Amino acid sequence: MKFIKGGGEPLSIRHRNGLTGVSRITTNAVNPISTWRYLMVSRKAFKSASILVALVLVAGLVAGCATPTPTPAPTQPPAAPTKAPAAEPTKAPASQPTQAPAAPTVAPTAKPVDTTAAKAFFKGKQVSLIVPHGAGGGYDTYARLLAPYIEKQLGCTIVVDNVTGAGGNVGRNKVWNAKPDGLTLGFTSGTGMVYSQISGAEGVSYDVTKITWLSRVLGEPSVLVVPAKGQYQTIDAMMKAGKPVKFAVSGVGDDDFFGVGIEGKALGIDFLPVTGYNGTKEAQLAVVTGEVDAFQTSVSTMLPMIKDGSVKPIMVIYPSRVPDLPDVPTALEVAKDKADAVKLLQTPANLMAISRIFFAPPGMADDVRQALEDAIALAMKDPDLVSKAKSAGRPLDYMSGADASKAVSAAMAQASTITPVLKEILKKAQ
Repeated sequence: MKFIKGGGEPLSIRHRNGLTGVSRITTNAVNPISTWRYLMVSRKAFKSASILVALVLVAGLVAGCATPTPTPAPTQPPAAPTKAPAAEPTKAPASQPTQAPAAPTVAPTAKPVDTTAAKAFFKGKQVSLIVPHGAGGGYDTYARLLAPYIEKQLGCTIVVDNVTGAGGNVGRNKVWNAKPDGLTLGFTSGTGMVYSQISGAEGVSYDVTKITWLSRVLGEPSVLVVPAKGQYQTIDAMMKAGKPVKFAVSGVGDDDFFGVGIEGKALGIDFLPVTGYNGTKEAQLAVVTGEVDAFQTSVSTMLPMIKDGSVKPIMVIYPSRVPDLPDVPTALEVAKDKADAVKLLQTPANLMAISRIFFAPPGMADDVRQALEDAIALAMKDPDLVSKAKSAGRPLDYMSGADASKAVSAAMAQASTITPVLKEILKKAQ
């Protein structure tokens, strides 16, 4: 029988039913002394009497041993144990419902996973790290920045492989279909994966609810930028455009592609996706030169261009304002007077929490998964990496795979709200 304790960890309780039947054995008394005197006529008679007494005593013992077996006492008590478990299961869930949400945070520490064998497995191995984004972009930069420090923790060699196509879904599918042995990992946007699955984007073979989510490196906000001398210098001007606003797409199906679609729907902007750019670098160039009206990507990726005046930030997609851009309003602020718009924009804002994350094929053994998470967490604490990341303007903010899974589940629960919008923006891109 299993009881759910607090937040869902199974606690097995075994009942040992031990029943002892006590039987009373009654035998007819036999007086061997009297019998001996009666038969003691001769030496021969004495021997006969002794044999007779022995036979009587043996018969009594056999009868006594046989008597407890058929006694009916043990056949009735087992009914009691069947009632006791039935009464408790109905009470246990009812007495602790309020504790369930808190349990996931303690579960990992309550039952640590032994990673000794898994860590030994990685020694000397080659691990393929698939980055479903173009070389030189934000995801590629983070992956190559972290790889040497993860190698240091695992004693393996990591080979970064940029597998682009279909807004990142080609590379994501490759990770999904790989063996869950720990030798194939991915680094991508969890946000984009959720969007792609919800929208029914072509070519998606993975399931975000079954993916092995590893450590998040950063929950990074996105920023909508325009050319420094473009026709739209504020988000308000864009909302009043009265005509399609062209935005560059670095990949149909990535997180910012869908994010812009949701923002347009919520704020009444007719965004027109312009495709054909091979990765973030080309899309950035398009907005700098004024080839398009807008582009959206991560703050860390656009910050150098914002600082040198090549582009102007007009809106941030995040639950709160960003320290690097304190004067730039969030999408939620822009839509504050429209309840429906705020509700629609809440999903992309929250999904930014899993924007840069490591993931692996489904079905990975717990010890292998934990060994990888531990290695990434330790790598992110390495003083040398922290220093390099800071110098490169690449912030680090660790989140466990368990917490990332919760964020994915919450987003999937809201799928019905944003699915029609995602399908609409996909149709425009096609």
